[in-house]
Amino acid sequence: MPGAFCGWALGLVRSRPGNVTEQINGKQWRAYEWLTSGPPLAAPVAAVVTREVGALLATIHALGVPANRLCPWSSLRLPATGWPELSEAAAGKGAGWAPELAAAVPTLTGLAALSDAPVPAEPVLCHNNLTPGNVRVGAGGCLVVTGWEHASGLPPVWELCAALVNWTVEPGGDVNGPAVRALLDGYGEPPQLTLGSFRGTATALQNYVAGQVEVALGSTDDYADRSVHHLLTHLPTLATYEQILQHARA
Repeated sequence: MPGAFCGWALGLVRSRPGNVTEQINGKQWRAYEWLTSGPPLAAPVAAVVTREVGALLATIHALGVPANRLCPWSSLRLPATGWPELSEAAAGKGAGWAPELAAAVPTLTGLAALSDAPVPAEPVLCHNNLTPGNVRVGAGGCLVVTGWEHASGLPPVWELCAALVNWTVEPGGDVNGPAVRALLDGYGEPPQLTLGSFRGTATALQNYVAGQVEVALGSTDDYADRSVHHLLTHLPTLATYEQILQHARA
């Protein structure tokens, strides 16, 4: 954990009866406090942190706040252009990362196959972006969660699988088995996980990759090219998801 706090976040302050809002002189009021915290986290992290992430997810999902629709980002392949066509466009432009995209087409096509997996449950309001970059360690070791602007409707198991990928896959692509078990232990009673449970994770990843590729194709910025190169050479695969499942079932 960080040795010095260097970040800030807003936290709700409950009233003495425990309410989030109170009515004063005919108006609804709520109060916040500044929470000091460390820098954003980066996988891999200590098992005690990963376990707490699982507990946070379980708390959010247990609220069961209804959502009127599935998040399109995680449920629909938004760009109309297919991966082979995007690869041809990159090669035609002479993009430096065109060979990496061509090599990644089988991986991305394999991820696209999960789009036919059934939706396992009605969506509830989820954080929808609980990545290490949106979590900080606060005072007393308490985790501070930021990045709520993407909150949307998901089946809980989709968000759980996304968290497993974000928190247990190390930079080199290996899956950290103890981190998988710690996160699921913190979650408590996870639903039955299958390869189809990663549908939302795979769909969101494809949308992100396609968006970054299209930005880089229309840009002359070296940063966009470097970003796409890094992204294409660090893609999780169906085998990555299968490894997570193996550790989850151990």
